[in-house]
Amino acid sequence: MSDTRTENRLSSVRDSIRGANEWLVGVGVLMVLFCIICTLLEVQTSEAAITNGGAMSLLRPDVATFWQLVDLVEGHLTPAQIVVVIWGWGSQIIYFACIVGYKHFHKSIARHNELLAKACTGGAVLITFYNCVTDYNYVGLVINNFWWQVAISSVIALGSATLGIAGLHFIKAGFGKE
Repeated sequence: MSDTRTENRLSSVRDSIRGANEWLVGVGVLMVLFCIICTLLEVQTSEAAITNGGAMSLLRPDVATFWQLVDLVEGHLTPAQIVVVIWGWGSQIIYFACIVGYKHFHKSIARHNELLAKACTGGAVLITFYNCVTDYNYVGLVINNFWWQVAISSVIALGSATLGIAGLHFIKAGFGKE
C-alpha cells in the first residue's frame, strides 16, 4: 500500500517538473541566490561598520556568516562578537520585517502600545537608513564614484529586500502553483 502512495507522489513530482516553465524557475532560483548573496553583504557591512573594520571584499560574501546565529545560540561567541552579531543580524531582520510586512510589524506592536509602535517604526527607519549608509561606505572602498556607490549599494539593499520574495513567486509560478 505504501509503495503505491510513494509511486503516486513520485509521479506527481515528475508531472510538476515536466509541466514547469524552466525560464521562470531558473530566473527565480537566480533571484533567490542573489538575495542570499546580498543578505550576506548587508550583514557583513553592518558588522564591519560597528567594529570599524577595514576594507572587506564585496566580491566575496562569507557564507559562514549564516553560522553566526548558530554560534550565538550555542554560546560559542565572545561578548564582543555577540554585540557584532546582534547588530549585523538584528538590523537585517528589522530591515526584512519592514520590507516583507511593515503593516504586520507596526500593528502587532500598536495593538499593545501605540507610542511604542511609533518609536519602533522610527527606530526601524533609522536602522534601515544606517544599513544603507554602511553599504554605500563599503562600496566606496572599492569604487570611488558617488553615483556608482549609490547604484551598487541600492542594488545590494533592494536585492536583499525584494529578490528573495519575488524569486519564490517566480519559482511557484514556474511550477503552475500561482
